[in-house]
Amino acid sequence: MKSEFQLIAPAGKASDDKLAAASPAMEAFDYHLKKDYFYYSPLSYLAAPDKQRAESLTDAWLGNDPLICLRGGYGCARLLDMIDWDSLRSSQNILIGHSDITALHLAFLKHGLKRTISGIMAAAEFTRSPDTKLTLKSFDQCLRGELFSHTWSPAFSTQESFKVSGKLIPVTLSVLTSLIGSQHLPDFENSILILEDINEAPYKIDRMLHQLKQSQLIDSVSAIVMGDFNNCGQEHELHEVFADFAKDFSFPIIDNLPFGHCLPRLNLPVGAEAMLELETNKEATLTITRY
Repeated sequence: MKSEFQLIAPAGKASDDKLAAASPAMEAFDYHLKKDYFYYSPLSYLAAPDKQRAESLTDAWLGNDPLICLRGGYGCARLLDMIDWDSLRSSQNILIGHSDITALHLAFLKHGLKRTISGIMAAAEFTRSPDTKLTLKSFDQCLRGELFSHTWSPAFSTQESFKVSGKLIPVTLSVLTSLIGSQHLPDFENSILILEDINEAPYKIDRMLHQLKQSQLIDSVSAIVMGDFNNCGQEHELHEVFADFAKDFSFPIIDNLPFGHCLPRLNLPVGAEAMLELETNKEATLTITRY
């Protein structure tokens, strides 16, 4: 059965080549794309003026088709004070995207909206031939609200074994830290926080993690999972950063989840209930238990 999506661009613009490739790339997997984005007037690094992007997001959310974002980049945080959250709460839909779209995921949680997905985007991963085994399978599972689990081998862990549960909050680290002090962050208590990023030097990852620590937002999380840190330094450098960050916390911290700016990529439902388990020095399993 063909699935239809409403394309929106709440953040950055795409190159002409990526824009042209988005619809056929999704059609190849029997996903039909409605091209609202093509009526925009792109600016230098934004897909359109703030007001137009905010109105497009609201109109699409109040429509009938799931929303899929064009790409990340930058711009979502500029919309958060402009959005009529009461209007959005009057309807139910699905919002799909990641990277800068993290700002929307977090704000949607804060303002009482559900069914957003940290997932692949039309002019990003879909134009790079996503795999069916993990990426597209978890994409469809999130869309259908299907419970699923993923098992992997961490390279870094602060505990030998554990089993925790909590609200799943998968984010891009730099976007999360950029919203500290705003009115658009949800409660992180008893959450399973998943962090990832791209093109940040290890010292910048360290700086953001310590900003997160000093904000006290994460003092009561159930666990932190480090996803893919694409082009963020060598593994041993990141492990040193993670270990230094972890020393002041008693909750478990592990790494190596295939989530982030990578393919294959695990798509994840934001705000869903989940369980995270690590067998003694072996494999970790993340299970979605309730949407």
